[in-house]
Amino acid sequence: MSALRAYWFATYYAYTEVYFEEEADMLLAIASDDAAKVWINDTLARQDTGLSAWRLDEGFRKVFFKQGFNTVLVRIEQGPGVCHWSVLLCPPDL
Repeated sequence: MSALRAYWFATYYAYTEVYFEEEADMLLAIASDDAAKVWINDTLARQDTGLSAWRLDEGFRKVFFKQGFNTVLVRIEQGPGVCHWSVLLCPPDL
């Protein structure tokens, strides 16, 4: 592996908190062009391994959110090239 190519590999983290007035099930869609993990309230909610192209419909999972603040932590492992990723939350009845 050349030094230039090694420079492109990186790990990114994103963190936020979301607030719910009452507990709710939501659809979680995580998409990344490489490996990704998402934790909701310290519980692994989604994992994707390997190199792949970014696609919004890559994976959906129903996730429970408690009343009040909920933590969301995302870890992206990026291979060579530009990093693309997204996290989408939406009600399951839409």
